[in-house]
Amino acid sequence: MASPFEVFDNLSDGVQIIDAEWRYVYVNDVVVKHGKTTREALLGRTLMEAYPGFETTKVFEALERCRATGEPQRTTNDFTYPDGSKEYFKLRVERLVGGELIIFSVDITEDVADQLLMENLGDELERMVDKRTAQLQQQNRELQQFTAVVSHDLRAPLRTIRSFVELINQEYADRLDDQGREYMAWVLEGTARMQKVLEALLVHSRIGTSRAPQSVDITEVLLFVKRDLKVQLEAANATLTVGPLPEVVGFEAELRLLFQNLITNALKYRKPGQPVRIEVEASPPENGTHRLMVRDNGQGIDARYHGRIFNLFERLHDTKSGLGIGLAHCEKIVGLHSGRIWVESTPGEGSTFHFTLGQAIPPELATEIKSA
Repeated sequence: MASPFEVFDNLSDGVQIIDAEWRYVYVNDVVVKHGKTTREALLGRTLMEAYPGFETTKVFEALERCRATGEPQRTTNDFTYPDGSKEYFKLRVERLVGGELIIFSVDITEDVADQLLMENLGDELERMVDKRTAQLQQQNRELQQFTAVVSHDLRAPLRTIRSFVELINQEYADRLDDQGREYMAWVLEGTARMQKVLEALLVHSRIGTSRAPQSVDITEVLLFVKRDLKVQLEAANATLTVGPLPEVVGFEAELRLLFQNLITNALKYRKPGQPVRIEVEASPPENGTHRLMVRDNGQGIDARYHGRIFNLFERLHDTKSGLGIGLAHCEKIVGLHSGRIWVESTPGEGSTFHFTLGQAIPPELATEIKSA
């Protein structure tokens, strides 16, 4: 006589039926394959006889709930084989009219393996990031210490050189010819310039290394910068136009330095004999990121140099003007605010510096910012 359960023989899911005494009364080929066993080893035996300790598992709890309430149950089974290997199955349990329990099973081992792999990769990636962050923090501390020490050690002999040159000019001025006095002037000019370079390097190394991010009104920042540059703006007959600007979370002193450098560049590299026009504007924020721009009508920059100008000591105009550090400051400050900076410019038609400001990076993580 045919079994009433033969309808399940050809299903792709595993099907097993358990009677009121927890005995197997039916298993299909898929269940036999999943269990790496035989029908004979299961049929007529209880779950506890086939799998000692089964009554302590979460699967058994699901079977009891289904039997007691009649409500379908869903669970998973982490099945460990005698050889120590493990596979994973998704189970659905229902109570039949006669009181038997029918269990449908689907092999999800590959899905779980992929999930575990991704979790392991995520854990490994997190460990790598933590390790790299610690390395960067250490490198940044060493860099700051190195910069401070070198700047201090170099400034002392520079002061000595300057003092001796000034002494020579005072004591031996009548013995120097025009060429000698010119040489002395060159030495003084060189030491003064080197002093400025060292001070600028110290400023660059210290950007974003202290304080916590705070709310900063960019309009207020521009008012401070405009006041600080009042003399230079008037001397250049410059007009500084400021549009509506956002409030951001960031580092106020660094943002002030950012705008000061960009506006100072516009004044420095203006067209001779032409009034300077500088405009500061902002676009509507997107996904928490603000985009701002500083536009001028100055000399402009050849496209070949648009990427180079943010490098330390990169000067594209005359060699006597500027240190080539200001735009490197700007790039580092923008990076500190999870942003980027770029320029659009044509020689003779002025320049527009675009930059974005996102989430400010706390000082302890600022080591990941591109440093000197």
